[in-house]
This record gives sequence, structure tokens and C-alpha cells, in this order.
Amino acid sequence: MGAASLLALGVKEGDLVRLCNGLGEALLLVGLDEGLREGEAFLPMHWTDSQCSQGAVNRLIAPVVDPLSGQPMFKQGRVQARAQLTRWQGLWCGRGEWREPVDWWARRPLPEGNCTLLASWSESTERLWQRLGAEGHWLRLPMKEGWLAVALAGDRIEGILLVGGRRPDIKVDLLASLLGTPLQAGALNQTLSQALAGDSRLVCSCLRVSEQRIVDAITRQGVSELAGLQALLGCGSNCGTCLPEIDKLLIKHVFLASA
Repeated sequence: MGAASLLALGVKEGDLVRLCNGLGEALLLVGLDEGLREGEAFLPMHWTDSQCSQGAVNRLIAPVVDPLSGQPMFKQGRVQARAQLTRWQGLWCGRGEWREPVDWWARRPLPEGNCTLLASWSESTERLWQRLGAEGHWLRLPMKEGWLAVALAGDRIEGILLVGGRRPDIKVDLLASLLGTPLQAGALNQTLSQALAGDSRLVCSCLRVSEQRIVDAITRQGVSELAGLQALLGCGSNCGTCLPEIDKLLIKHVFLASA
């Protein structure tokens, strides 16, 4: 969705949004796309219940086909959108599938197992831990926002669960490198620190300025406009190709964050 739509719904990137009409409903993570007009939402089609608990968006489209070609009308449809509040969001990175009951989930396969995004609006984090702790093979560790739990099979890491008010930005592939390894406090802490640093892609190729440096300048140093970022970091001051990406970061971390 575009920034104006996110603002109207009172949501941020990564929040859950419920789309519904007379045909059905879908519950999905929302992202920012400045190419969309206010009131528009773009969704990839053909998602099934095997990958997301409530993500089959084809159910929102009327069963109408072109009279000549038989092409389904998967290009447009009307829906109502509203924010889905959650009590916690989480991420499971494990050698096996996440099997505990939860209100919402979406998963993707990994070479070492799978990554599953989780969310609940009906259960507290403490109730979740009571259920997991009763199984006896979990180790819980505190985090700055929320907690982390390691699932063990003997002395080896079977999976890692992160739980908090919002899902952290994390390098999943790095987290997955711990799967199947012996539990060692030093290696666990080091890998977690690196993974929780989040992905920092290169935004400005000319001057080698990463996304994280731009975000830090906005959130920590109070830079709130393009000219300030250009003066401080130089990004966007050469060829200009990265200017649309810089604008998106300003919208996300200045405009939407202050709304």
C-alpha cells in the first residue's frame, strides 16, 4: 500500500492488515509501495493455505472469466481493509515446522528447515511460554524487546523462537546457521547479535552508503530531509539513481513514524 493508505489505517510496515469483502477475507503483512495510489492495494495471486494460514487472496476475487480466453479476473477487486491488532509477533526458525497453535502464521522454506512468521491477538506472551516451558526442552533468554527461546534436541539447537511486541528485523539465514549445532553460549550470543543487526543493503552505490547508515542518520541524528542526508552522507548527490529509495526511507522513518 502507499503511505497515505498506511496512515489512514494507522499501520506501519510489517503490521497485519485484514482484507475482506462479500467473497471472503485474507490476513496479510503490509508493506510500503509508493507506486500505489491511496485506496489501492497490490497482492501477489495464487497464495495457498499451505504457506499462510489466512493468505489465500484468490478468495477475494469473483469467479469471473473472460468469455473468449477463459482468463480468470485476477487483476482487480474491491475489498475493505482494517488493521489487525496483535498482542505479540514472532519468528520461528527451525529444522521442523512450527506446530503450536497460533492465530496467524506464514512460512517459507530454508535449506536447513523453515522460517515461520507468527502473530497472536488472543494469547499473551506469558501464556505462550507456559505452554512451551511445560514441554521441558526449551531454554528462554531475555531480549531488549521481548524474549527468545531455544528449542533443544539433546544438546543441539532444534529451533529458535523470537517473540515481542513487533517482529524484529533479522538476518534469517544467519540465524538458521545455528540449527543442528551444539548449544554453546558464546557462539549463540555472537550469532544472535549479528543476526539481530538486520539486513543493511547498499542504497547509494556511487558513495557506498548503506540503508542502515541512512536510517541511523534519520532516527538517531534527527535528519529529516534529503538535503540533510546529502550533506551528511553524500547519498543521492551523484547520479541520483538512489533518490527514490532515499525518499521511501524518509517517508517510512519521518512521515509515517511521526504520524
